[in-house]
Amino acid sequence: MEQALGQGSLDSSYFSKLSRREAEVARLAAKGYTNAQIAEELFISTETVKRHMATIFEKLDITSRRELSISAESTNSSAN
Repeated sequence: MEQALGQGSLDSSYFSKLSRREAEVARLAAKGYTNAQIAEELFISTETVKRHMATIFEKLDITSRRELSISAESTNSSAN
């Protein structure tokens, strides 16, 4: 698994409403990581990941990981 703190190629402006940790979780989720994989990568529990995901969905006004991935990628594409 790649380093989460490296931020990857996903546009950081899309995640600007999120805390640093929420943004880390969101980036990994947008890349297709499962809750268990995110928990392992970030050294947190899966319950913590679930709580972060609920907060992320609320702050970004989305309802699914698919929306998260599509929105993050489309924001990144329009920034290039």
